[in-house]
Amino acid sequence: MYSLQLASNLIPDTGVGQRVVGVVFELDDVELSQLDRFEGAGKGYDRVERFRVRTDDETGKLEAFTYIARDSFLDPDLKPYDWYLRLVVAGAREHALPEEYVAAIESTQTVCDRVQDRPSRIEALVLLGATS
Repeated sequence: MYSLQLASNLIPDTGVGQRVVGVVFELDDVELSQLDRFEGAGKGYDRVERFRVRTDDETGKLEAFTYIARDSFLDPDLKPYDWYLRLVVAGAREHALPEEYVAAIESTQTVCDRVQDRPSRIEALVLLGATS
C-alpha cells in the first residue's frame, strides 16, 4: 500500500486502508522517453517497473510503472509550487477522481514560484488556461 507524500511521490505505507487514486495511461516508446526526461528518471526519481495497481475494471489489477523519488531527494519540509498543485488538481478533476481525494490534494500547502520564466511553470500555466 502507498500513500501520497506532497503531490508528486509515493511512499510505502504501513497503515491500514491507505491508498493513492490515480490514472493509468498507455504510452509508446517516444512518449515514455519524453516522460522519463520530464519526471527526472535517473536524476532524483527512478522509474519503477511492474508496479501493481488495483483497477475498477473487470480484471481488478494490472502492472504499470511509476516514478518514485530517491530517499536522498526527499525533504519533508518541501512544498510544491502553487502552479504545480493547480496542475495536479486540474488533472484529478479532468479524470473524475473522487472529490474527497481531490480536496485532500488541494489542502496541500504550496509556495509561490518566484522564477516567472521557468519553462515548466509556463507550460503548466498554458495547460491550465486550456483546461479552465
